[in-house]
Amino acid sequence: MQQELASISEVVWLSAPDALDRADSLLSRLGYYTTHRSDYHLTAQRPASTSGAEQDTYMLTVSVSPQAGGGVKVAVKGDDREGMEAHQEDWAKWADSLPKKGSMKAPATPAPSVPRQVNETARTEVIFDRQDQLERIRAGLLPGEEIEAVFDVKGGGTGFVGITSKRIIF
Repeated sequence: MQQELASISEVVWLSAPDALDRADSLLSRLGYYTTHRSDYHLTAQRPASTSGAEQDTYMLTVSVSPQAGGGVKVAVKGDDREGMEAHQEDWAKWADSLPKKGSMKAPATPAPSVPRQVNETARTEVIFDRQDQLERIRAGLLPGEEIEAVFDVKGGGTGFVGITSKRIIF
């Protein structure tokens, strides 16, 4: 049965992939192996430490939730309360080592979780995943057309989608 085992109350000043990379590194040091990873979740298992254990493996899922002002919230769910308690000091050191929004450890200029660029003509913010895709959409704009967003189609093969003031471009 999955239950929330831990969370970090402050906003962690990292992108979702960076936060999951750091969680993956910690879990690996603690004897877990990754079984699944998506954009916002990392699931790992560890074998039961004794043969008389109720189950063969224990599972943890680290979830990151991007925040509107940048950074992510981090939570850990799973069925390995014993493992969390046994490594409580390691988890606390790991959580303390992460840069927090508003702390001395945070970068001087905010690093948003989603790349953004200001459209100087319309003074609007363009949200995009990859600079090269943004430039390809920009190269094909019609007169008077403004880019609103360009998204990489992750997991959907190769490609991206551009949203402009006049069209949706695949």
